[in-house]
Amino acid sequence: MMYFVNYLVAVCTGLVGDGFVGAAKMAPLFGNFHVGGFLMPFDVAIICLFIGGTYVAIRWEENYGEATGALEQFKNFGEATVMICTNIKMAMCCAIIALFESSMYIFVFNWTPVLKQGESVPPFGMIFSTFMMSCMIGASVFGLCNRADTKKALCVALISAAAAMLMPAYIGMSEALSRYNLWAFVIFECAVGVYFPAICTIKSEAVPESHRATIYNIFRAPMNGIVVSVLLVNPDLMPTFKLVANMLLGAGIFTAIFAYLPEDVKPMASQIATTIGKEV
Repeated sequence: MMYFVNYLVAVCTGLVGDGFVGAAKMAPLFGNFHVGGFLMPFDVAIICLFIGGTYVAIRWEENYGEATGALEQFKNFGEATVMICTNIKMAMCCAIIALFESSMYIFVFNWTPVLKQGESVPPFGMIFSTFMMSCMIGASVFGLCNRADTKKALCVALISAAAAMLMPAYIGMSEALSRYNLWAFVIFECAVGVYFPAICTIKSEAVPESHRATIYNIFRAPMNGIVVSVLLVNPDLMPTFKLVANMLLGAGIFTAIFAYLPEDVKPMASQIATTIGKEV
């Protein structure tokens, strides 16, 4: 439900943002500062962030957690790292997250030039809303699946996303192919809608609650490294989408392997990690 409502709000914001783009032409305000045109959605986002920040400051109570020193934090980090390295399920979760989410963020930076191949400017706000609608459909489809089928649903979603990315990666990018690339991106976004609730379910089963926050943060480190590296290298569009397709395929393969791992892998690795952590 959380992801469904999140995508529903995103659909509405895409439509609103598209309307603001056409409300006024971009014009200089003073110096290098401009208003209007494609900048309008960003200006409206400032207002939304201000409202959200004000609500948080007034209504939310602070959660300070447990006061721990630097030595205790290093100990928790070491225990979490050992648990990932000694637990095949956690290691595969880390690989799936790194491969899929890095491909998703790389896609975010590169989908607009793929669709803007001709002289005309596509309605990016409308396209974004279409993507978010596809994500909402994916989240709804996952909601209809049984909990026992979570890994299978995720595997199908990742393989479908990899197949969709074959369109821009290997068939091509041109004004004539823009409509087909758009459909490929819609399929990819549907897979994104399935991915997030599915991976949250899988992580909650694979990661012990005592180290959950630390391990989740470690999971994101490889993903950030991949995204930053690709953005710094800045390859051409087709090599970029070939990389995305291959990473999605790798994530799908890891998920398929993960689905057939025995259930008793986690406890043994957790005991090893706990023992080592106590000795440290």
